[in-house]
Amino acid sequence: MAAVEITNGVESNATIDSPRRGTNHNNIEIVVHPQLRPAGDGAMEITDGVNINATIGSPRRGTNHNNIEIVVHPQLRPAGDGAMEITDGVNINATIGSPRRGTNHNNIEIVVHPQLRPAGDGAMEITDGVNINATIDSARRGTPHNEIELVVVPQQLPTVDGEERKRHLQLYQAALSGDWDTAEEIYKLFPGDVNAKITKRGETALHIAAATEHTHFVKQLVGKMTTEDLYVTNNAGNTAFCVAAISGVEAIAKVMMETGSDLAMARGRENLLPIYMATLLGHRGMVSYLYKKTYKQLTDGDRIALLVALIKSDMYDIAWKMITEHPGLAYARDEHQLTALHVFAQKSCMPSIAVDQSLPGFWNKNLNPFSVFKLARMKKLMHKQALDLIQYLWEQVVLLDDAKISRQIGKPWPLIFTAAERGNLDFLTILIRLYPELIFKVDQNTYSIFHIAILNRHEDIFRIIYQIGSIKNLITTYKDKEGNNMLHLAAKLLESPSRLNVIPGAALQLQRELLWSIRALARREKPGVLVDGLEKRREN
Repeated sequence: MAAVEITNGVESNATIDSPRRGTNHNNIEIVVHPQLRPAGDGAMEITDGVNINATIGSPRRGTNHNNIEIVVHPQLRPAGDGAMEITDGVNINATIGSPRRGTNHNNIEIVVHPQLRPAGDGAMEITDGVNINATIDSARRGTPHNEIELVVVPQQLPTVDGEERKRHLQLYQAALSGDWDTAEEIYKLFPGDVNAKITKRGETALHIAAATEHTHFVKQLVGKMTTEDLYVTNNAGNTAFCVAAISGVEAIAKVMMETGSDLAMARGRENLLPIYMATLLGHRGMVSYLYKKTYKQLTDGDRIALLVALIKSDMYDIAWKMITEHPGLAYARDEHQLTALHVFAQKSCMPSIAVDQSLPGFWNKNLNPFSVFKLARMKKLMHKQALDLIQYLWEQVVLLDDAKISRQIGKPWPLIFTAAERGNLDFLTILIRLYPELIFKVDQNTYSIFHIAILNRHEDIFRIIYQIGSIKNLITTYKDKEGNNMLHLAAKLLESPSRLNVIPGAALQLQRELLWSIRALARREKPGVLVDGLEKRREN
């Protein structure tokens, strides 16, 4: 038989001669063949079973002739006669024998197939469920025969047989219905199923149960799980705790948090925190609970993103806690460059204290009047909380110099003009009261907030002009790029037949009143230009 050499695919590190002959302890003549075996830390040694002839170190770094970087993933594959081997596609790292037969705790005969499972710190182990037959270290770097740099990450190609699929379906139904007795029987026979992914979406039984209100089921299941099991994610990247946050079931979230784990800070899909997910879905109770658990651990980026989400979801009480604890959030920007004030400016109106009496069934005799009053009281409280929050935010901003204030409210878009367009009267009133210079600001069309109020028929915003004294005479003369002042803009709205056809009666009356208000401020306008705001303009 030819000699054997040990190599990394590029160069030979050692050579052992042809098989040697000898005798064993019973004086029987034998032939000893050289073999390669692990030597620790990724190294390999070549031996004849008695002597170690040479050792080669861990894989080394390098680049191939094409300078192409690749990643080689070891996997588990059949090796014949039911045996399995772990390999990176070139080398066989370990082999486990055929499946073994035995009995479980209920004396039911079972067949245990070898499998690959995590062993901690990125390592993987090959096991029959009881004994560990071999372990491969965490991902290691090296080079194959063509010197392409590679990273070896152990993995297992999942396989699901019919019996396992049936069992997973039973677990799914049990978790969905809160049937712990059925689930417990399955876990007694198959304890590894505690953290098994039982749906095509990669969900465990805990994921399913977390979306329900079956607190007892969750509590029992969590009691059987390790800390690592609680962090298993589904295909979307969400832990079961993320699912609980999305569902808004506080009791289930509390059960999971009682394990002492830091699940509330485990990010899910798109790197989102559970508290952020709960905020987007309006689960106020869940958000309040999670904020108490996480507020000290949030990063600056987390805080501004959460503050913006809280304002969008009208959770002003929790937003107030955040902003008073971290005043710098008043001029912080999220990933879209929005500040908290920009979010407020986008709201078409603040929480209304009025109850819409035009709603179907409002006057239904079966309607509980106390519910209506409670709703009105809640809206009134939210309205006040929103105004207090705007006031506090703006007080922090106006402490900056004028140039910084302009940049703060002007990027990524001028928030005062958006507020005027949306009819956000309370917002503008607070800003102008603390910083009157805002009334002189104009946009790219040379429109002030009053011009924009006219174009959008917001008479209440226009009436702010009466509160600014003689300056109003200057504002009314502002002209846009086409030479139109406020009076001209209002007249154009009324002169357009298309506008008259689409404006309902109440809005048309409002438009007329707005026009008369403007005319009262523009005494120097040439007579005969308008007749009750409806006749066409005549040539001068």
